[in-house]
Amino acid sequence: KSKAVEGIGRKEIKNAAYEFLHNTFGEFLTANYIVYETRKVLNQLKIYRDNDMLNHWNLKTNKSWCICLAYAPLFSRPVVIKMIHEWSYTYLCNEGMELEEIDTLMEILINMEIKEVISGENVLFLKEILEEKKNPFRAKGILDHLAIYSLNLIMLRTVIGQREYRFKFDNFKEYKKEESVKEEKEDCWNKLMYLWKSVFSERELQEYAEIFT
Repeated sequence: KSKAVEGIGRKEIKNAAYEFLHNTFGEFLTANYIVYETRKVLNQLKIYRDNDMLNHWNLKTNKSWCICLAYAPLFSRPVVIKMIHEWSYTYLCNEGMELEEIDTLMEILINMEIKEVISGENVLFLKEILEEKKNPFRAKGILDHLAIYSLNLIMLRTVIGQREYRFKFDNFKEYKKEESVKEEKEDCWNKLMYLWKSVFSERELQEYAEIFT
């Protein structure tokens, strides 16, 4: 605790500032906020799914979720990932969510969002959020944020989910309709890889792969 006295006119005003010298406190708050926002998003998706309204989902109406995952890569803070992995399921279950439901809703989310990343639809929503007036966060290039968001989304599904998950690239049949399903899958995966490689160095991607594994 740092103390200072500031003179205003004839009055002395005592000021105090607190600084947490260990990163773990900030990392805990970050993990806590991400899990809290994840619960909100999954509950929203459940309502949309149950009412056949999944087409109403978009990043523009989920600014807090976007800020959680589109600004900084989670792999740069392994402790945050570890904390999310260790207690997110307990937190979500305590909030009334069933185990199977968590995995199912996470899969709905990642299928929709990866599709939007590949198609470029998320660019418009991201751009609008990043350029919003009074946004206190410094924006990078729009592709940087798109790459960070997609990597974080995959990481989050991995550390929260309990059952095996595979990309359902065969759902993205609007790409290269005249070609085989195998080529469609390869095309979708290549688009993701090119996006990541354009933003992250080989070393950074290696770090991501190690944490992911």
